[in-house]
Amino acid sequence: MVRSEQNRKRHARQDRARWKIVHESEMETKEIEERKRDSCGRVHFLKWFI
Repeated sequence: MVRSEQNRKRHARQDRARWKIVHESEMETKEIEERKRDSCGRVHFLKWFI
């Protein structure tokens, strides 16, 4: 009984850690996409301006 309680807590902690990793990687990809879009927009703007 006690062991299953400990197992559940450990699994919950692992799930939380996994979710955090996934969440952080998603945030990183969003930032990279925004940066790409930003640089592309700047390049297009410069081409249009010149």
